[in-house]
Amino acid sequence: MRIEPGSREWHQRRARLAREELVSSPQALFYISYVDEDFLGGVFVGGVFVEGHGPITANMRAQQLGINPGGEALIVRIPDGTPLPPPEMRDRLLTREELAAFDASAGGTGPATPEQIQEALDAELQPGQIMILDPEEL
Repeated sequence: MRIEPGSREWHQRRARLAREELVSSPQALFYISYVDEDFLGGVFVGGVFVEGHGPITANMRAQQLGINPGGEALIVRIPDGTPLPPPEMRDRLLTREELAAFDASAGGTGPATPEQIQEALDAELQPGQIMILDPEEL
């Protein structure tokens, strides 16, 4: 059954999922990448680093801060041992260029290609490690 975004059921489901995260997961840093799917093939509109107890509460935090530009969201918990972004890169919407500069400074290879993203999505991941949120589903 499809839940209408913004409906009472949608808000209830989101609140239930957020409560579950709050009691079952410690706070962690998440990266959220936003894509506007209205454009052919999708267009990157920004990324954020925010804290949350899981993907739902991390996305809610971005909304509370006013830095969620909308669209579909790819939400990834930053694994332990990964270089963390400096405080000035957290809790704000970042451009592709800012993210690429941080990635390069942390020893990365730059923005992921569509093939790398698909490979990550196809890999067997632990529950909650990566979650794609479609605004119509959540």
